[in-house]
Amino acid sequence: MTPKLRITKSSTNGNVSERKVIPPVVLPQRGFFPFFQYVSTVGVYTTLIAFTAFFLPQSTRLLGPLPLRTTDRPQSAFMEALTARPTTTAAWICAGLCVLQVWWGGWVRKWYFEQGAHGTTDEVKMDRARFNAMWFTRLREAIGFTLFATVVAHVVIILFGAPLSSHHLHTALLAFAVALMTSFPPAFVLGYPSLASDTRTMVNRLHWVRLFAELS
Repeated sequence: MTPKLRITKSSTNGNVSERKVIPPVVLPQRGFFPFFQYVSTVGVYTTLIAFTAFFLPQSTRLLGPLPLRTTDRPQSAFMEALTARPTTTAAWICAGLCVLQVWWGGWVRKWYFEQGAHGTTDEVKMDRARFNAMWFTRLREAIGFTLFATVVAHVVIILFGAPLSSHHLHTALLAFAVALMTSFPPAFVLGYPSLASDTRTMVNRLHWVRLFAELS
């Protein structure tokens, strides 16, 4: 942007002087996505999910010796730690996902803000401060919505054939893991969807619909 010139008159001798007026720095809205940062972060995220699924449950050995079982075919010690206590394995996976999803949601929140940030440098700083101040509020909302999604997923899993009269803990842990993977990140970034009729809530609800409609 070319700086404008403003002509002012001196109050003492009437001489005319020129002074440059420096306009505020305006940051244009970003039209690109941080692809390389996204790929590297997703690579780390995928690796940590694999670690959570296969290696974190190995900590079951710290709780005591594994129960002796008779199986059709012998299993390796690695697989035995995963299958000897299914509920313990699922609990370890859910515990790891609780930590991992908060970390992943923080990255998604960062990208979400940077994609919509525009205006002057000071305006962007103030918007970032307000956005960061909502971190704990968004975390509480995401936790509440994840628990709600767990109940919904539990019902859906039963409708798809999970036993209704037994294995309740197995089904609940599976539903919680599904809710953590699907519902926590968008709720942490966008906030939970609401049925209110104000403009901001409707826009947020449309973001949710667009997110899952494009992934379906």
